[in-house]
Amino acid sequence: MAITINGNGTITGISTGGLPSGSMALPSGSVIQTVQGEVSSTVTIDSTTDTTVCSASITPASTSNKVLVTVSAVPIVTGGSGQDLFKSKILRDSTVLQITNDFWARNSSSDMKSNVCTFVLLDSPSSTSSITYSFKAARRSADDDLSFLVVSNEWVKCHTITLQEIQG
Repeated sequence: MAITINGNGTITGISTGGLPSGSMALPSGSVIQTVQGEVSSTVTIDSTTDTTVCSASITPASTSNKVLVTVSAVPIVTGGSGQDLFKSKILRDSTVLQITNDFWARNSSSDMKSNVCTFVLLDSPSSTSSITYSFKAARRSADDDLSFLVVSNEWVKCHTITLQEIQG
């Protein structure tokens, strides 16, 4: 029997218990799940050592699926008046997926400076185990600090890592 969606919103042709298993496969490119990690307290980058800004974990349903990683942040440089350079990394567990050597820079000015930074990458982890993706940052030059501020509930979602599992 054919399944019919009627004009009044009812569906006919489905037996009690619904559709048979496997009859509703998602097409390639569909988003299967989304998870997000966020900064819950201020993170300050004050050395050349990589510091985790935010992270999130996801467990892919299939080894053929991909993970779309999106990092969004609004860091602020404070203090000093010289040129400042900061680097960032995106990692899958301990594997570096992306390095940006000068992701935030400031020329000579003593004003506090902020900038929206967004990084996007598509990963093929080939795994069905839990995977942790993280966004890290470090100072490359100068002695000023880079801060990912959380000063009120409005700022909590300013620094995030979003993971979306994509059907392979």
